[in-house]
Amino acid sequence: MQDNSFQTIRLPMIALRGLSVFPGMLLTFDVERPASVAALGIAGKNEQLIFLAAQKDLSVDVPGEEDIYEVGTVCRVRQQLRQPRGTICRVMVEGLYRAVSVSLDTDPKGYMAELRPLPDRAERVSADRMQALVRNCVSLYDEYLHMNQDLPSEQILNLLSNPRPDYVAYYIAQNMQLSV
Repeated sequence: MQDNSFQTIRLPMIALRGLSVFPGMLLTFDVERPASVAALGIAGKNEQLIFLAAQKDLSVDVPGEEDIYEVGTVCRVRQQLRQPRGTICRVMVEGLYRAVSVSLDTDPKGYMAELRPLPDRAERVSADRMQALVRNCVSLYDEYLHMNQDLPSEQILNLLSNPRPDYVAYYIAQNMQLSV
């Protein structure tokens, strides 16, 4: 059997300022930097796939390889809305899977990343223990929502309707107000 863990793929890449996206999550954000708009154009020609990774220092306008975290998420571009005669493009992406950047080309004509997928590890706890852990996470997140009036309390319904451990973990991580 062939080991695919070392196979890499090459995808266009955007460095996100103050945002992260996780597998199974939707994220809408604005793209304005020329290299990022170019990367979106490349993604549009190649199955709508793009790699999104967080930028370490938000004040850097043109990030280099050292300014971008290596781990990010491969996403499918679900929608792009370009403003007429504008430089901003609003994008909606869906996170597919985590990946690590093996190398990064920061060409101003569009960033490209050589990636290796990072699959989730198999769970090592019983189903009953997993269910209890998920319930505990959902309960703690509900408390968090009640303490943060800026967040809609209806978010808890998303977790209750999909109690898969990976979904709960990614949903909470995506929706908590933490610094990158």
